[in-house]
Amino acid sequence: GPHVLMIHGGPQGGPAGGAGGFAAQKALADRGWQLVLPDRPGHGSSPSRGAEDMEVDALWVAEMLGESSHLVGHSYGGLVALAAAGFRPDAVKSLTLIEAPVYSAAADDPAVQAFQVEQARIQSSDIAPLPKLMQFSQLVMIPREDRGNPPTMEQLTAMGAGLATMRSPDDWDSRPALTTVLQAKIPVLAVTGGGNPAFGAIGEGLARMTSGRHIVIRSGHHLPQLIAGQFNDAIDAFMRDAERTYPGRRSPAPQP
Repeated sequence: GPHVLMIHGGPQGGPAGGAGGFAAQKALADRGWQLVLPDRPGHGSSPSRGAEDMEVDALWVAEMLGESSHLVGHSYGGLVALAAAGFRPDAVKSLTLIEAPVYSAAADDPAVQAFQVEQARIQSSDIAPLPKLMQFSQLVMIPREDRGNPPTMEQLTAMGAGLATMRSPDDWDSRPALTTVLQAKIPVLAVTGGGNPAFGAIGEGLARMTSGRHIVIRSGHHLPQLIAGQFNDAIDAFMRDAERTYPGRRSPAPQP
């Protein structure tokens, strides 16, 4: 079936790569989609290539698009996906961004401004890696619910260290990529969880700047894709619509 390239989020050092980050979406394969779930460098089974940078990762993702793919990105992986779409818009059938910190999409919103300042403070602070990660997780509203084997203390510490060195979202100007996506008429779906007003404002801004759509799947936290039934139904319908409109479509739409 049509390729769906899904780029997970999180700071490097953790055990959950693409398969863990999108475990609740594996049922989409039963609907005819071919899921591609890579581990970003420094995550899961992929070795680190140094400090994370959304544009460096985006070059790697752009190669994996092949002739054409639907592209999905969560959180920091959403920045990577957006940058990759900016590099190769002709190869992107649709773009889904899940709670992605694209600050330029709502730069004047007070909730986004406050969130951006706090995120930058935590990331640049001198505190130890573990409390840094805990503060960050609280800010972005990472759920505590059971999602498989929890990270070890060593992995948590590595994630805190990765957070300290990664290129910050407020250090990337996403406006050129957003302009490219709009000009290429790539269908865009912004998904937020309804728990954080900053991400809600960004979702609305993304829809406005790309002539796309914003939907709220009320998870109350940073991972609305865990509400699997509602999320999978929404993205399945969105990608089917995109299959019908993508001008360079090379694969048949999956059967219902």
